[in-house]
Amino acid sequence: MPIGQFKSALDGNSFWTNAKCLFADRRAILDADGLRIGGYKLITVAGDRSLLWDLMVEGRPVRFPALHVNNTDYPFSLDITSGETTVAVIHSGTTSYSDYSLEFNGKKYLWKDVSKVRKVMQLELDSQVYARAHSEGLLVNQTFIEVRRDLPLDIICLLFCMFGGMVRHLTA
Repeated sequence: MPIGQFKSALDGNSFWTNAKCLFADRRAILDADGLRIGGYKLITVAGDRSLLWDLMVEGRPVRFPALHVNNTDYPFSLDITSGETTVAVIHSGTTSYSDYSLEFNGKKYLWKDVSKVRKVMQLELDSQVYARAHSEGLLVNQTFIEVRRDLPLDIICLLFCMFGGMVRHLTA
């Protein structure tokens, strides 16, 4: 299981891709060696309305369903699947501003804000920090996830989607 600095990068090197840099552009997920391990894109009105994120982990699609929630819908759970297999479950807190958790292989990791000024979030298990995420730019133009302890690639790639600013109020 990998550790190190993971980051997102816009897919494509065209001037148009780099100039527009929209939240809905496809982003590659690069490992600490700069190798592509996955990719993600926010699904817009033009895409499959049942999914919020088009997430790929090592070429395998991972379903991150769209779930529009109201204040009365908290807490909720969201199943993340690959094929017929449940990869993880994202649990909300009791409000849209509460910390979330990520359940993976029977372990429940806490996903919480640690700095709202710089928008830094971290993943914890038993008070141990496993990963920290932050972004540079006005939108989530380039996201960095520093993995401090061994984590499966599925979790690392999910963190990029969970960190996205818009996802906070639509789903986990």
